[in-house]
Amino acid sequence: MGASHHFILFKDGTGIWCAAPPGFRDPVVDPAGWGATREEAVWNLTAQQEFQARAHRECWPDITVADFIEVPEPNDAHFEDPQRRREAFRVIAGGKVCTRGNAAAR
Repeated sequence: MGASHHFILFKDGTGIWCAAPPGFRDPVVDPAGWGATREEAVWNLTAQQEFQARAHRECWPDITVADFIEVPEPNDAHFEDPQRRREAFRVIAGGKVCTRGNAAAR
């Protein structure tokens, strides 16, 4: 997942949402926000000092849930295959548009 250029949201096996920045590899290594809703997960991510420092360094604008795409949980077995991962991207209401087979947000 490290090559991703998207802000991502996924629901883990317990049903909790996780928001993560581009290049996310693992919640132990990279900043991640957790919450009962997508919005809460994004807020918890953007409130972290490590995230804010990176946002400043990389000149990210104010990040909202609309900047995220929803993906399967990264440690899902099929998530390892890039083609299957691209096919799994879904549109989040009010979020970036990703079409089946095209991971680039429009």
